[in-house]
Amino acid sequence: MSSQTTSAAYPLNPTSTQVVTPQALLNQLSPYISQTASVLLTAITFLTHALGFLISKISYPIFLLSPLSIILYLLSPAIVLAEVVLDMLVATPYHISLYLLDAFYPVYVLCGVACIVGALLGIGGRMTTTMLVDMAVGPNEGRTRQLGPSRSEEKSRVKA
Repeated sequence: MSSQTTSAAYPLNPTSTQVVTPQALLNQLSPYISQTASVLLTAITFLTHALGFLISKISYPIFLLSPLSIILYLLSPAIVLAEVVLDMLVATPYHISLYLLDAFYPVYVLCGVACIVGALLGIGGRMTTTMLVDMAVGPNEGRTRQLGPSRSEEKSRVKA
């Protein structure tokens, strides 16, 4: 009875009145897809390990007869000197700068926050005073007064 229910729910060959939804088709094919993916992954893993083993066995005599080890042995004093010089000139200053930046990070954050808060307070104070002046004097009256002649008036005096 359960096989009839399953075949009725997921028909393999639908009749003209039955419609196969993509969800039903995916539910029906999902075990096959997962098994196929598992087999493919196992085969790829096996082939990768086999290829690595073959390459290591083939390349061993090449590295054994290679003059690279002799060259590296002869160059080892220069390599050690280069490591010491790079350590003194690059690595140590880098680590010192990292230490100092890490030590001064709280001061940097404090100054940054103080600047941001100061700017916000300044902008808020300017807006507040502008609003108070506008309420007391009237809009644009307090801002249009000039203490001396404008530049355009000075230029017209010089030309005349």
